[in-house]
Amino acid sequence: MTVQEIIDQGLRQGDNVSPTSADYLERRRLALSFLTEQMDEVWWLRDWPWKKRSAIVTFPVGAGGIANLPIDFNSLGVYGGAYRSPDGGKLDDVPESVIAGLVAEGYETDTPRVFSIHGQDETTMIGTVRIPPNTGAVSIKLFYQGNPPELLDAGDTDGYGTSVVTTLTWDPTTETATAFAVAHGFETGQYIVIVDAGAGDFDGSWPITVTSVDFFTYLMPGASPAGNPAATATRDVSRANRGILQVPAKYHQTVLTWGVRAKLRESKGDARWQYAQEQFMKGLTHMLKEEARFQGTFRQLPSFFGDR
Repeated sequence: MTVQEIIDQGLRQGDNVSPTSADYLERRRLALSFLTEQMDEVWWLRDWPWKKRSAIVTFPVGAGGIANLPIDFNSLGVYGGAYRSPDGGKLDDVPESVIAGLVAEGYETDTPRVFSIHGQDETTMIGTVRIPPNTGAVSIKLFYQGNPPELLDAGDTDGYGTSVVTTLTWDPTTETATAFAVAHGFETGQYIVIVDAGAGDFDGSWPITVTSVDFFTYLMPGASPAGNPAATATRDVSRANRGILQVPAKYHQTVLTWGVRAKLRESKGDARWQYAQEQFMKGLTHMLKEEARFQGTFRQLPSFFGDR
């Protein structure tokens, strides 16, 4: 199901109204906020295998062992970690004081064995990952838990603003496009559709990093556009409408739709919200059992008396 389909069903079965009626546009938007709440509740309930992400983080020469985390990074989680790329050596996650001590000692290495996640980029406010200062370029591969996806309702045809005109430049060293658009209103992590850029490599749907009210950037690996073309930039509503699929579709009907229906009914004083909430909790319980890790294996605590 998509966000639009879940909201349509919630309005039809929870409110008993037509989901296409303009008279209920505010109810659609309320339903989207309820769906986002339920998505977050399900997302953070457990260290689900399907919300794991991986990304290569590069520390350039002279970076002092500091690099920005992936845009969607939230935490390492129980099963996450950092590994040197390409040799695969695992780095130990240490407190920031350990890294600070190595910096104070003047220690440098291009084969780090420790890392720490702390601090933020002063411009973008994206979190940073730190290793001992490096003399050459260093890359590590992070396995982590991503943030829940942005959800937008494709049934809300006028809720996401209009296109903005941008001027684009490209830095071949960092493979980063910079877009200038006065008061663009976008936020870091949103997917933005770039079209009519002249040099076609600019075009597409990209997760952006906002650097100011007038500028944002996005990565374009392998691209090589020239010039400073003009383009239009809009929210990628289609992608965000499908963002709900990051929760396996088999739990949409049994968990998410019941959760939205319960909140819609409660918001207008309909006592049937309690039944819908019970169905939501029933589906959630089933989901926890179905997604339990290490199914089919025996796991037990080690013996207090050692190996016997």
